[in-house]
Amino acid sequence: MRGQEPWDPLEKAIQAAFLEYLLEQVWRNPASRRMAITFLCRLEGWSEVKVGKILGFSAADLEELELGLRPMSREDLEKIVAAQKLPRRRFEEIFLLTHAMVIMMDTGWEMTWQDQLEPLSFPERRALIAADKELQNGGLAELLCEKSREADDPEEAVALAELAFLVLELVKAPVESFRLGDEGFVWGHLGHALQRRGDQAAAEAAFAECIKRWETGDGFESVDRQDRSKAEILQSLVPGLPPYDRNRRLSRSRPPRQEARKGKRR
Repeated sequence: MRGQEPWDPLEKAIQAAFLEYLLEQVWRNPASRRMAITFLCRLEGWSEVKVGKILGFSAADLEELELGLRPMSREDLEKIVAAQKLPRRRFEEIFLLTHAMVIMMDTGWEMTWQDQLEPLSFPERRALIAADKELQNGGLAELLCEKSREADDPEEAVALAELAFLVLELVKAPVESFRLGDEGFVWGHLGHALQRRGDQAAAEAAFAECIKRWETGDGFESVDRQDRSKAEILQSLVPGLPPYDRNRRLSRSRPPRQEARKGKRR
């Protein structure tokens, strides 16, 4: 054991260098920065108003930050850490933990796909999804849409989009507007796949269904593993899709919440 003692400083230096490298990679991940700031603020019980004052953001800016529509800079996160007077090592532990959570969410459905679904034929995949409640999840539907976009074979792209529809049929969305948003997202991918296959009439019908749900659905702000919003993805796939008007959607949804608050005050 004594012979190993001279190596202790070197081992510590290597560990410190590795930690610094790992943290630098985490800093570069937009989703990890967003989750870290949300976690830290909830840990302290801070209101959106207080967080906005610290960052110099309006309520709308802060909402865009949480949804991934506004970049979360390193400086923003440093301001929160400084305001909390959090020890640096404690912050680094929390940051690495939130990054691990992001990685798990990013890779969880991918691992499910590789381990359980990819080795099967399409009929077998449909049967497994119908039988396994754990697979009846919107996260899997989004991954199947991603696989449809990436598929080299147009027939496979269509089959994957149809599989995403099966998942949605089995998912009980808690909010109607989000169910419509999920359906619109899948319709857009099905239309894109049908267009690639050369079935233009069916593609146009699918695009029409996508656009119809686009007007009333929600959830298009949420982001994928490449930090792109669903709205951005659909705009690249669906011809004639109107520009995404987030302000109109917010104004449509805010009044009921304001009325609810007024009712509580009474």
